Amino acid sequence: MGVEDPLATAAQAAREKVSAIFEPRAAVPPDKLISIDQEGVEALRLLFEQAGFRLDDLTPEQKDSLRKAPKDYNFPPFRADDLTVGRGPGMLEVMGELGVAELNFQCNGIGLKYGLPGIKRQPKSRGRGLFQTAGDLVSMVVFIEDEEYVQSLVHMINRRIGKGLWRKYKDKHVRAGICEKYGFGEDGPPKKLSSSLPGAVQELVTLLTEGMEFIHE
Repeated sequence: MGVEDPLATAAQAAREKVSAIFEPRAAVPPDKLISIDQEGVEALRLLFEQAGFRLDDLTPEQKDSLRKAPKDYNFPPFRADDLTVGRGPGMLEVMGELGVAELNFQCNGIGLKYGLPGIKRQPKSRGRGLFQTAGDLVSMVVFIEDEEYVQSLVHMINRRIGKGLWRKYKDKHVRAGICEKYGFGEDGPPKKLSSSLPGAVQELVTLLTEGMEFIHE
């Protein structure tokens, strides 16, 4: 019998835990929202580190860019067309310029696959909600010890999924259930909130933890 590799064993356990966290629910609205406890964040961080993300060498300014107070509908913007604003400086350090470019390209591809909406100034861009969710996940593992902030990020990931489900399903009764589940008002989710879908988020997490080719290339 070969010697067991503790790191490989830990990584496999982390992969299984993260997979279970982001597994899509069949019901609409889902019977359970995404929930991430401290062990889940630790598992996610381990997978990010193994994928090549630089999480420990951020300058105070880069770290602050990932942590600025959220607006009422969103967290610090993460824009592919201007990485000097919002989370851009921090994400550049964590992923590298080619890594961020690859992320943007892949998010658009996943967004197209799931029919996520584009935006007026970039009608061919379908990955804004996923791009923002990637920023949420990176911020989560950077600020792993701040449980309150981590849970606020989990809440935002769920809200984006709720917005995506609300856009997808037009039946008024289904929409009412979505609004109740995700804490939206009678008028639906905020207009400026970006959207995602459960399956799309699952593919994004798999991409970030297993499928990125150009991290710090």
